[in-house]
Amino acid sequence: MLSEVEAGLSATTERLQVLEARSGAAARVIRTAARSTVFLQGAYGFTDPQSHRPLRIVVDADGQPIRLPTGDPLVTLDEVGPELEVLFTGTAFVATRSGLLLTNRHVAAPWESDAAVQRVAAQGWRPVMRRFVGFLPGMRQAVTVELVVASDNADLAVLRSTPPLAAEPLALDPQVPEAGAEIIALGYPLGLRALMARADARLVNELRNQPDLDFWGAARRLAQASAVAPLATRGIVGQVTGQAIVYDAETTQGGSGGPVLSMLGEVVAVSSAILPEFGGSNLGVPAARARELLRRAQPPR
Repeated sequence: MLSEVEAGLSATTERLQVLEARSGAAARVIRTAARSTVFLQGAYGFTDPQSHRPLRIVVDADGQPIRLPTGDPLVTLDEVGPELEVLFTGTAFVATRSGLLLTNRHVAAPWESDAAVQRVAAQGWRPVMRRFVGFLPGMRQAVTVELVVASDNADLAVLRSTPPLAAEPLALDPQVPEAGAEIIALGYPLGLRALMARADARLVNELRNQPDLDFWGAARRLAQASAVAPLATRGIVGQVTGQAIVYDAETTQGGSGGPVLSMLGEVVAVSSAILPEFGGSNLGVPAARARELLRRAQPPR
């Protein structure tokens, strides 16, 4: 009887040690990779391809946008009204010491995936990125980012930060994960809203008491308060193909472009899409595809 109890206690202890080791490994992966996970902020508009004049929103006497029956704003090239500007956020991660970042194509060129914006583009207007910046945890000021290359057959893009971000590049896993493998997804889902929800209450009250604080100023203030940090979620790989890795770690809009990591801290995929009809499963672009695009973005030695 005693030997059976001792054997049971030994097995329980071993299981607890395994769980503790896994928990410790996850914490180390998150702590290390978070330092290299970039919060992206951008704004884009449209110009006339002939005159290069910016597209503007038509406003009424009270300065409010006049909207079409579709709900889209009425636009013009006349020099009245504010420029049409679409704000967005996303995630990227440091891929090289020379300043290259990996993210999604739909993050780097967001006008390609927004139905309302596509209706504007269909009228012949040319999309143009007006401002694109990134923050790392601990950074007080943003760096400028720009598109280097986007894949034509995968939801991937390479960006360049200026100056190069001083963070350790995340290694791309040379191995394909197996179904059932544990993963950790890092990103900035819901953008500024989620950052503010996780910020110190005093900081949030301070921001709320600044009615003139805009999209850019809010991010800058959060960065100065060291309140920019990615959200980490754990999950399981459900399926692996040459085109996608399906996993169940929870995320939402804004987390796209973030790294999906093995328990060794290597990137197995780049987070790409959510499949709500399949219980919130996510799609990631395999690291092998990201490695191919990264090679294209770097000049031959």
